[in-house]
Amino acid sequence: MVLFCTSITAAQTTDPALDSYYRRACGGGVSATLSTAHAAAGSPGSASQPATETATPRARELVSAMLQAHGGMEAWRSTHALQFTHVLMFGEVLHTEWFISHETTEIRTKRSYQDWPLFKGRLAYDGTATWTHNWQIENPPGVNVNSAYTILALPWLTQEAGVLLTDLGRRTLPADPLAYDVVRMTYATGTAEQRRKYYDLYIHPQTHVLRAVAYNITYGAFLDLIGLPKDQQSLGPFLHVFYEHTREGGLLFPSKYDTFDPTQHNAGRHVVIGYALSGSFDASRLRPPKDAVFDRSSPERTAK
Repeated sequence: MVLFCTSITAAQTTDPALDSYYRRACGGGVSATLSTAHAAAGSPGSASQPATETATPRARELVSAMLQAHGGMEAWRSTHALQFTHVLMFGEVLHTEWFISHETTEIRTKRSYQDWPLFKGRLAYDGTATWTHNWQIENPPGVNVNSAYTILALPWLTQEAGVLLTDLGRRTLPADPLAYDVVRMTYATGTAEQRRKYYDLYIHPQTHVLRAVAYNITYGAFLDLIGLPKDQQSLGPFLHVFYEHTREGGLLFPSKYDTFDPTQHNAGRHVVIGYALSGSFDASRLRPPKDAVFDRSSPERTAK
């Protein structure tokens, strides 16, 4: 997701950007929150729009096979909203922490609402603004909007308007000798922050199921928070490796996966349950309570 933490210390890193992160966010110690930092509005475009991506022929072929392995586009296009519960465990022995979120995203608009039961927090995005109630995570709230949704829905998001698909050939994953077909997914449209993103899709060469995704963190306010040097606009690559999948409504979704940071340290263990393809979206959940706090964070970095 989404959110994940790591307990590796600054002394264990060799990358100056990661060293800055661990000193600032982790204090060289046990754990600190880190997000996958997808844009506040999620991926640009709409699932109901025809795909207008530019793709190399091989990339188009690989992504088409992946889509079929995950259930195709018909069921996705007929779904109004995706619901799921995301569970994240991170940290070391005796310092383990848990994040649990119940999330619903309207596929066409990317409007979203989330409940975080462990601290009774709420987050909502109405297509323009993000607000929280009883938010107890240090991350800028905007970095959490649709971050889990984007990872879980990647096969279908490749078909959205503005997506660029490029064949990167075959690559292996850490501790896995199999060579996977890799397609890079980027954006030709959207905000400047969105256009800095990439998702490298590791597609199994026989089953065509999405096995892993490498990505970068680009949300400016988050990069400012962790003290990344101002001349750097992203941090990565981070890696999600999917171990198990589940079917819901004929579509194949990840159910268990791990996150690895750029040093290949395990930074989070994820379980996703309760998938539901809903025909409705409760727009009343987007109305903020009187004591809601509106997110003022920016996806762009502040000036030096």
